[in-house]
Amino acid sequence: MKSVYPQGEDRMEAPPPSAPAIPSLHEDLVLQEQMRRLHNTRARQRAARHHRAGR
Repeated sequence: MKSVYPQGEDRMEAPPPSAPAIPSLHEDLVLQEQMRRLHNTRARQRAARHHRAGR
């Protein structure tokens, strides 16, 4: 197979794409805690708004 770029060119002007940053375990746990609290807050507000609304 023929190479796309001439052999004399190393094409160093464009850096290779870096792998996406993998969040650490601690960051993941903090994010989970924040999402859980947000979910609980919204659930409480929803329950307060619709308390026995259908009865």
